[in-house]
Amino acid sequence: MHMREQRPSKHWCFMSVQERGLGLAAPSLVTHSDPVQESASLSTTPRLYVLSNRRQEALAMSTQKQRKQRKNRIRKHLEQVNLFAAGIDIGSTSHYVSVPAELDDEPVREFPCFTGDLNRMADWLVKVGIKTVAMESTGVYWIPAFEILEERGLEVLLVNARHVKNVPGRKSDVQDCQWLQQLHTYGLLRGAFRPDEEVVALRTYMRQRDMLVHRAADHIRHMQKALRLMKSTVG
Repeated sequence: MHMREQRPSKHWCFMSVQERGLGLAAPSLVTHSDPVQESASLSTTPRLYVLSNRRQEALAMSTQKQRKQRKNRIRKHLEQVNLFAAGIDIGSTSHYVSVPAELDDEPVREFPCFTGDLNRMADWLVKVGIKTVAMESTGVYWIPAFEILEERGLEVLLVNARHVKNVPGRKSDVQDCQWLQQLHTYGLLRGAFRPDEEVVALRTYMRQRDMLVHRAADHIRHMQKALRLMKSTVG
């Protein structure tokens, strides 16, 4: 049985705003109902909701994964590389040495620059279990301490003081030796090149020879000047 077409009583152009809001604005024509189209329209709506929920879950899982990776990356960057590391602040009259607080009741000690005191410093570092030491290259005062610690079998890093001062994050109540020890613990310091003992001895002899040659030339010029002042020159 065919259903007749239902026409609106008014044209939609002549309807008021209230009537348009009630759904009477558009002239809808009632035709035969299509069960296939109705079922398709009913089935697409929940599918869209399912897809949106799955997408939100995937985005949430990806953000959680990124956060975990970021945390793992930060933890890897802050790992303690050298657990048994010490830092030495080199001075002209005394050296300040710092070790981890877990290894000794007095982690920061002062040692004078005499040979006996340097040996006591090396004995103390070996006793508490220090494996590697970082020190600044201050003048020539670091050379005796460097050589004595190397003789005891410790790994010694000679660090540029300018590089250490440029590292941010230092607190005001931390001494230089403690800051060196902390940076060396996290592997943030890089040692300068130091040749072997035989090469160092040969280099010292060559430098001494060059210095004597330059001084000899200066002394010869001084002698020539003195002879000119005395108006006597050697032909």
